[in-house]
Amino acid sequence: MKMKAIRRRKRFVGQAAGVRRLLTPREQELLDLLAAGLLYKEIADRLGLSLHTVNNHLYSIRQKLGAHTVIEAINRAYGRVRTAPEN
Repeated sequence: MKMKAIRRRKRFVGQAAGVRRLLTPREQELLDLLAAGLLYKEIADRLGLSLHTVNNHLYSIRQKLGAHTVIEAINRAYGRVRTAPEN
């Protein structure tokens, strides 16, 4: 069973580049800044956007990647997968 989980992980990591292609360059830039640990307000200031626009981009990113949270979107975009523990 462990090998099956590893194969799934490798397949998803290989798809990470494909997942990021769904995003616009601005969305990718925003996601990179968020993954680097910047707050929404810091991202807005750095990119010259309003906080409302940052939230709209994040909503769009989550929709495109099928993620419920921003953290889940980051994990999907970077190919980080947390597999379920095996019994």
